[in-house]
Amino acid sequence: MRGLYHSGWIYNKTGFLGRLNLRMTRKIFFSILWFSCIVTAGNFGQSQNNWQDLQTHFAESISNRYMEKVFVHTDKSFYFVGETVWLKAYLADASFDELSNLSKIVQIELIDSKGRPWYQERVQLSEGTGKGQFYIEQQLPSGIYYLKAYTTWMRNFDEELFFRKRILIINPFVTLPDIDDSTMDLSVSFFPEGGSLTAGIENKIVYEISGKARDQYHIIIENNQKEKVAEILTNNIIGSLMLVPEVDRKYYPLDVTRVDSVKVGDLPDIKSRSLTLSVLSEQPHETLEVRVRSVNLADQIVFILVQNDGQIQYTSMQRLENGVTNFFIPTNDFKTGVSHITVFNEDFEHVSERLIFIPPGEVQILSVATNKKAYGNREMVRLSLKSSEAVNLSVSVHRYEPGLDVAQNDIRANFLLGSDISSSTHDSSLFLNRDTIVPALKDLLIARKWKGFSWSDVLSQNSFESRYLMDYVSPIVGGTVRGNGYAGKNLFIAFPGRNPEFFTTTLDSNGNFMVEVPPYIDSGDILFTSDEFELSGVALMPYFDALAAPSPMPYEIDRSLETFIETYSAHVQIANAYENQTRIRGIPKTRKVRTPFYGSAEHHYLLDDYTRFKRMDEVFIEYVRNVRRRKNDGAYMFYTLDYYANLFSNASNLFFDQPAMTMIDGVPVDGPNTVFDFDPLKVERIDIVTRKIRTGSIDHYGLVNFSTYNGDFGGVALPDNIIRKSYQGIQRPVDFYSPTYEDEKNSTSTIPDYRKVLLWEPDISIEPGNLELVFFTSDDAGTYKIEVNGVSSSGKVIYEHSLFEVVESEMDNTITR
Repeated sequence: MRGLYHSGWIYNKTGFLGRLNLRMTRKIFFSILWFSCIVTAGNFGQSQNNWQDLQTHFAESISNRYMEKVFVHTDKSFYFVGETVWLKAYLADASFDELSNLSKIVQIELIDSKGRPWYQERVQLSEGTGKGQFYIEQQLPSGIYYLKAYTTWMRNFDEELFFRKRILIINPFVTLPDIDDSTMDLSVSFFPEGGSLTAGIENKIVYEISGKARDQYHIIIENNQKEKVAEILTNNIIGSLMLVPEVDRKYYPLDVTRVDSVKVGDLPDIKSRSLTLSVLSEQPHETLEVRVRSVNLADQIVFILVQNDGQIQYTSMQRLENGVTNFFIPTNDFKTGVSHITVFNEDFEHVSERLIFIPPGEVQILSVATNKKAYGNREMVRLSLKSSEAVNLSVSVHRYEPGLDVAQNDIRANFLLGSDISSSTHDSSLFLNRDTIVPALKDLLIARKWKGFSWSDVLSQNSFESRYLMDYVSPIVGGTVRGNGYAGKNLFIAFPGRNPEFFTTTLDSNGNFMVEVPPYIDSGDILFTSDEFELSGVALMPYFDALAAPSPMPYEIDRSLETFIETYSAHVQIANAYENQTRIRGIPKTRKVRTPFYGSAEHHYLLDDYTRFKRMDEVFIEYVRNVRRRKNDGAYMFYTLDYYANLFSNASNLFFDQPAMTMIDGVPVDGPNTVFDFDPLKVERIDIVTRKIRTGSIDHYGLVNFSTYNGDFGGVALPDNIIRKSYQGIQRPVDFYSPTYEDEKNSTSTIPDYRKVLLWEPDISIEPGNLELVFFTSDDAGTYKIEVNGVSSSGKVIYEHSLFEVVESEMDNTITR
């Protein structure tokens, strides 16, 4: 496998690209199939050709725009400084709602309200899932943060496609900042169904209110004749009204709340010649009735198309009669989730569109149950999971406080709804959960557009070009060498240390390079050099996406929770004081000892086993064998024995006729000229490789590597032609710790146990059947919430939750305030 990293296997078109094209072929097939049905329905001459063109553009666009979606399940949604955020990432193919095995890395960031990243980690994915964690340091101020997650491939598209989740962090040691009143203003926006207001007919208009919540909102709409045409008196943040606009009138939403400053958006312009659609009835899995109306347009043929993530679900055509026609669309076989309806006029211009939602079936795949509804301190809990399908799950059991829960851990609402609609200040789980679909969802979909899809892009002649390659095998390091005339020259890339890694790559015509890095390489230094030209500078492609302008995230903590917060904070401090027992940061996994990139050296010398000398040339004279120092073009170079030449020859003591590569801690240096000036007391080991090795397209005839005690070049400055950069590696795995109290000694321990997360199991697989998880309660009495997220083998997303109580035991001797 090591050879695959060095050969640039990812760029072999029969590898990653071949597999990706198989998925794209499925999408193209379904799209062309539906388009063929509509095209053969009649002979429309030029219209038919235009429809064929649209078909081609659509198929080409979706084939080149493979999309991914990410969801991150965190153990809970509010934290105190000194706690650990445990997380599991799910990666899905956006088109087929199944876990994707293409991207192998997900970037996860914790960003504050000013757009500053406090933590940035790269988490490894396997079969579409990966796990990681953040420990929240004491310097984080209180406030609402965003957890942001995306793959490198997703960086080719709009940042709106990235996963975002609100997280509350409380730092009781820092005074809460004053809330900026400007971020708390109410904001009211208006969205007509179909995308535009049409004069002379009744239009449905959705209003959406964001900002600081109030018990009631009161907005009126007047025309320019001071006539009131609509009034909104509601406690809902989203709703709708009906309006018949007139061409010669202007309409003004007015603030009459007399409570807050309200930023009220204007109503859209009124069109006198238009086609518009409206959904009259929406019965899931039955029939969808869509009415298309025209104003001041001759009766014409209109086309309607419904698609979901590039899969055409319905297409038809009808002629308007007296400016109106109704489409009755069967939705029994529609894909679950958000679908996109588009109306085209007879010139094949997209003139009206809106979103609809197809809910999942009522069949419950997973059931979650505890053996009791209430438990004492340090008591065993038996959690039963019963699944009718093979599933991959993550399970959290955590302290529950509704006043601090700022977001739901709901993969179902995210994958089916939130990941497909444009940004909203509202949590998608407010509109969709296992038990019900909130009626306001229909209004929300009128106010939203589909993420990552635009008919303007589909119908344009511009082909999609990816700037970022997919991390299909492992992380990719890419960048540009500064200067001209380096095309085709070789660049050395070294990861120094006690077990170094080393790569050779060839620069393209613009001085660009890319190389795959094995996932086991940790964060640290990455060094660049070359033996073919003087390297003056390297610009690396950033590992994380550029930060966008932050969204306001105001939050006021309910003063009634003051006692809860004080007690919680004390418990976290105690857990950190007893970190050796509580393992609040988790248990780091031990990593396998790995060999350097050159494998096991034929000869190695541990210098502490020999008499120490003050000069490196004395070391070689006294006891280092298998290496000779010779002049080559006026400079001294090392030459090693040729292992295989000596093995298959009657002769002995045969050396390579080409100089060996000389390294310090895995970084190439200029042979004995550099090494003999090096202090041998800083060198722990010398490895001698007496065989030919290959990196990239270059053969190296033996190798001599000097390893310092700390893998840091012994504190010696590197040569000027070596460029040092920082490398962000994959996060090291850490296991969650949960104590057991099965025996009396543990259950009566005086060490306080104030765990707020009783269980975190990020990687559970169940074949159809039952699985029982066992864990123990802590010394903290209160309400606890079980949250289970997952994906089934058939691509169905799962979210289940339940509550139970922990009551204080009579014999409880734990610390209280």
